[in-house]
Amino acid sequence: SIEPPSDEALESFDPRALPFTPHSAAELRAMDSAGVEAALGPVARSLGGAGVGAAEKANTLLYCESISTDARMATALLNGAIGALAARELRSAGSATLRLRLLTLLAP
Repeated sequence: SIEPPSDEALESFDPRALPFTPHSAAELRAMDSAGVEAALGPVARSLGGAGVGAAEKANTLLYCESISTDARMATALLNGAIGALAARELRSAGSATLRLRLLTLLAP
């Protein structure tokens, strides 16, 4: 069964709990395509890596939401590895909080 979303589902991401250095949308926008791709690689690993827990994935998705308010970043997220990972994770996510985060990222 799927549990209801927790209160954490409505909060912003915790940068200290991320296994990568979070960049703001403005910082990413200032990078060239290769720089953006390099910066988003660890983000993708945090979503699709073996042994990554639901809490880390949810926090990473909250970070993705925070940068997806920028059109260029939303495109980079959804059309790259992160979009594909999010779609795959949605099929198997049992946590309502995680499903909410995935849907929010995939359906802006």
